[in-house]
Amino acid sequence: MVDARPGGVGRYSIRLLEALKGSSMASKMVLLLPEGLDSLRSTAFDGFEIASIPAQLRGDLFPRTAPFYRFAWNRWGLNRWVGKRDLIYAPSSHGAIQLAPQTAFTIHDTLALAFPDQHKLQHRYFKSKVAPMARKARSLISVSAFSASEIRQRFGLNPDHPVHIVPPAVDDTLIPEVWSDVPERFFLVVGATYPHKNIDVVLDALRKESCRSMKLLIAGAGLSYGQALRKRVEADRALSQRVQWAPYLSEGQMRFLFSKAEALLFPSVYEGFGMPVAEAVHWGLKVLASDIPVLSECFGPHIEKLPPHNPDAWAEALIRTWGSGIRPQGISLYRWSDSAVQLESVLCHALET
Repeated sequence: MVDARPGGVGRYSIRLLEALKGSSMASKMVLLLPEGLDSLRSTAFDGFEIASIPAQLRGDLFPRTAPFYRFAWNRWGLNRWVGKRDLIYAPSSHGAIQLAPQTAFTIHDTLALAFPDQHKLQHRYFKSKVAPMARKARSLISVSAFSASEIRQRFGLNPDHPVHIVPPAVDDTLIPEVWSDVPERFFLVVGATYPHKNIDVVLDALRKESCRSMKLLIAGAGLSYGQALRKRVEADRALSQRVQWAPYLSEGQMRFLFSKAEALLFPSVYEGFGMPVAEAVHWGLKVLASDIPVLSECFGPHIEKLPPHNPDAWAEALIRTWGSGIRPQGISLYRWSDSAVQLESVLCHALET
């Protein structure tokens, strides 16, 4: 899951490894990294023993075929690297059933099981491969208590089956990288790749007469759903001139957007954690988010929670926020150093069992 344009799971992996540098665990680890990541190797992975695996695993180079190659490689290619190693740590749900008793997995969410029509191939993979791996794994890890509960329920585990929590965090050393093509004033949405992100409730609110002066920047609208959403917006007279789209942005560019936006709008109906919310809270950006259990658990009173399917409520919140000039004080709710300590504890325990 690590490549030159890492997504959420890739960034989770990179930041945890950076935080583990110098630990007793780091000296015991061998990192399996796809070929061609020399720029990352000199920074995030400096000091670790590294073994190269095929570049075909990289989603940035092979976006269509990499998921299938990962499946095949985990099934047949991973065996040769295990050798005398006592433990495999997989920071995502990729792995091999036959190696599950040697593996500690981080399963970030069960989105593919919650929305089977949205993730048809992933749904089949989770049902046929991830669920058996979870039941046989040496250790299970997730990113929130909500996600841990979902894992137990959807994988048919006992309610008291241990699932350790190692949450993601925010890199507080990030320096803003100016991205010049932004409106003077705008609301920010991060991620519109899948329907569960529920962007339509925000668009319905913006169509209302009282919100016609407001602008929206959508960062990260990929895959077929994001492309279809963009076409719908561009064909809508009430929205086409007020909605702007951003490509894949670096973490520094996202940091810049957090410093400029009026608020982060996060209408998602299902998350394992909610990383954009953590970043917004950290950098002092107001958050208007769906009232769903995981966001209440992870961010509590630091966000304004709204009914996920009520455009009127969203419109009222947008009106209160637009142009107010009020920014909350940034709060560091999660730190990578804490998460690394938690992960090291889980892995050390797994090695002993």
